[in-house]
Amino acid sequence: MKILENIFPEKYESDIHAGEAYIIWTQIQAWYDVLELINIMINYINDTDLKLFFEHGVVKLIKNNINKLEELMKHFHIEFPSRPVKDVNTFRDEIIFRIIFDISQSSLLFHSKAINICSNDSLRNLFMNFLNEEMHAYDNLIKYGKVKKWVHNPPIYNKN
Repeated sequence: MKILENIFPEKYESDIHAGEAYIIWTQIQAWYDVLELINIMINYINDTDLKLFFEHGVVKLIKNNINKLEELMKHFHIEFPSRPVKDVNTFRDEIIFRIIFDISQSSLLFHSKAINICSNDSLRNLFMNFLNEEMHAYDNLIKYGKVKKWVHNPPIYNKN
């Protein structure tokens, strides 16, 4: 029985490392961004069924995941990122930036994957050029976002 208690603890383990704290922090930041984006989009949905689907299905799932992560953050004494605004009727500049920033991050991975897959030299070179251009655009996005304080940097993790 002692082995099963170690494999399936009743609650959370007592310690996490800085990488795990970072993952929790970035996950909740992403869920906050998604919640704000979905709430904005709900304002533009005309189809009643789709609106209900998002309001009662997707938002419920997102809030449930946020609650779980917030519990973890409290338990492990991880500093919270800024929470999303409560009432959203339009796109704020910061959320537009965050959407483009997330797309740019995804593009970096997408181009890298294409390079890994292609053995055709000209195709691989094309995707390497895309990756290089995207890296420069991403670098500029980070610099701009830092000036505006829209790039969310995780706090220094100190569990005490």
